[in-house]
Amino acid sequence: MFAATLLIASSSQLVADGLDPILLLRGQKVLGQEAFRYTYLRHEYQFANETNLKAFKKNPTRFAAQNGGACGRMGALSGKGSSVLYEVVDGKLYFFASENCRATFLKSPELFTSPGPTKTQSPFTSTSQAEKAWNKVLANHTPGRRPASIAWTEFTPYKVQGIEKIWKSHRYIGIDSKLAMWEEWEAGRSFFVRDGNRFAEGKPNEYFDVHPDERGELMEVLATGLPGFLLGYAKIENDLIAGISYEDHEAGPLTKVELRFSSFDRFGGVLLPTQIERRTNGGAWSPAKKETSYRVDEAVPIVFSDVKKN
Repeated sequence: MFAATLLIASSSQLVADGLDPILLLRGQKVLGQEAFRYTYLRHEYQFANETNLKAFKKNPTRFAAQNGGACGRMGALSGKGSSVLYEVVDGKLYFFASENCRATFLKSPELFTSPGPTKTQSPFTSTSQAEKAWNKVLANHTPGRRPASIAWTEFTPYKVQGIEKIWKSHRYIGIDSKLAMWEEWEAGRSFFVRDGNRFAEGKPNEYFDVHPDERGELMEVLATGLPGFLLGYAKIENDLIAGISYEDHEAGPLTKVELRFSSFDRFGGVLLPTQIERRTNGGAWSPAKKETSYRVDEAVPIVFSDVKKN
């Protein structure tokens, strides 16, 4: 499922107040030296010596904060946690977005660190199988044409001091290797974009390239293209996408989310779902609470201009 909420800190901070993360995971609080600093996933780590710095560079995922530095309570899609709100649990380093998140996590860490529910098994055993199915699906969803882009926006109501606001989640997929996911709310906008071989995230006037490690993972996912999407997430009925399943960790413990589509309509000649139901962890189905707006062949969105060209 294409989903992301990027809440970017205004500036990088020294992780764990400058303590050496390798020694911290061993239970030793030793202040690192400025001469041995290293930025990983936009968080700045400091090490006590060159040996530890080299060890971190060789295997950063072993020593760096879990969830790519996102909040340990809210999960990998929740945005960047604070590098000074941290805790070491079972030999792993976690950041948190707030003191409340840290306190909630520490009450029952197993809820947030245990493996999530088993994903729905894909009916396809290979990418080639999925590719054949995708061609049939594409022919039904977009008969007689290939749109240059498909975009959609989900509108979610929320309240600030009793006043109702609207959170907008935008998605854009273009055939010219452009992908954008951005959020808009009363206080601003955050984004993730793929423009050709370039990946970036951030907010207007403050962005950064996605770290090479993250970029590599994204490229692996994108390499299979939309057939890979069918392999991992989509349910097919009558050669139409009838539902999507994915794992979500934004609101706390990892949960299995399923969406099913029971009604379709044409937007710019493309058949897209208009009636969507949702359930979590095999519970009861209920109507999705988000209103969705679709656009086909939309111009390249302004969010791409938020990322300056090299």
